[in-house]
Amino acid sequence: MKERVIRELRRYAAKYLPAAGIAALAVILAAYTLYICLDLSSVEVLTTPAVLSTEYEIAGMRGYIFRDEEVLYSHNPGAAAYRVRDGELVAVDTELARVFEYGDTADYLARRQALEHRIDLLTRSVEAGRPNAAAAAETKKNLKSVYTEFMKLLSGKNLTGAAALSDEMLVYLNAYRCLTGKNSDLKAELDNLHGQLISLADSYSGGFDSIKNQRSGYFYYSCDGFEDAFDYKLIDTLTADSLTAIASAPQKTYNPGKYALGKMVYNHIWYLAVPADAYLCQKLADADECRVTFPGEGLELRMTLHRVAFSEGDEGGVLIFSSGVLPAGFSWARKQPVELLVSEITGLRVPDTAVREEKGIRGVYVFSSSRVVFRRINIIFEGDGYYVVSPRDPAAENYREYLDLNDRIIISVSDGILYDGRIIN
Repeated sequence: MKERVIRELRRYAAKYLPAAGIAALAVILAAYTLYICLDLSSVEVLTTPAVLSTEYEIAGMRGYIFRDEEVLYSHNPGAAAYRVRDGELVAVDTELARVFEYGDTADYLARRQALEHRIDLLTRSVEAGRPNAAAAAETKKNLKSVYTEFMKLLSGKNLTGAAALSDEMLVYLNAYRCLTGKNSDLKAELDNLHGQLISLADSYSGGFDSIKNQRSGYFYYSCDGFEDAFDYKLIDTLTADSLTAIASAPQKTYNPGKYALGKMVYNHIWYLAVPADAYLCQKLADADECRVTFPGEGLELRMTLHRVAFSEGDEGGVLIFSSGVLPAGFSWARKQPVELLVSEITGLRVPDTAVREEKGIRGVYVFSSSRVVFRRINIIFEGDGYYVVSPRDPAAENYREYLDLNDRIIISVSDGILYDGRIIN
């Protein structure tokens, strides 16, 4: 196009210049200069916005859980009729269970857990169905959200997902019926279920061993046979070698005549020990806390870094984390996979094809109000086909020279010509 305009200007000059003289020549030269300066050619510019990007360094490891535990035993081999809920905080001298000479604990637990599940759902329904404006609005909103997701799962033939969401549907349907006056008997039904739970615990007959606790704490139904090996008191002296020995210890089998029926956990603080290489130990040594994910549990926790036990010879060590959170539904599996968030970097994402170097300075060209402008960058992370660069710091003296959020980064121009100050219409 540029050549065509020049040809037209030459033709015009040849035809009219002899008659028009110097004035016409000045006009022609001005027009040509304007064309060159404004670059009124057909140039295509491919750009992308500078957006925030966060990069995570995650280490997949195996962790080991330590808790302040004591296994409780009975001399009776029969059914253990528990008087409290699994994981319940109990005061001193609470009757935790009655262990009979006969019967099956598994059968009792199946019936008890079915009742407790119904009690939990109805309790939530009663809470969500309280007759006040705020609760009603929230319940209607949640019901609509759950119903929409439920129907989406059904239409996609995801029956497993729909079944998993059915409890939520039931909670909000019950609550909505309460709010509309169509079901006012939830409280009575809840009281009835509590009565059934008590009756179930009293349904066994014969001699029993009443199990009570000597200290307050949390009572759990299950034992894993590793309570003695993973001794809570070892945390402050634990090393990589001692953890390896503990982790390879055989699972304890309980002797006949001494039947484990559950355990007390006396402290809400628990520990996670993670064997790690030298890089991770050094990287996290000065951290106060770390984000830990338990993939098998679908759980993420922020845990305090209690200590780092370095091995001799810079060969790694053990990262020991602590937490005072007792997550609902957590399995407390002694050994399980974990993921540690080692580092987190946030900056502006820049395609690597857009990065250029001008006069020894690395940067990118951006498109601003038809003008090409060179912006400096400071690379803090290199990804696959892109960089993450430091965000512009307004406190810096020359901060305007650096790339800013939402700047239009030029990836390419159709004529291949890029320089600071170029005007492209």
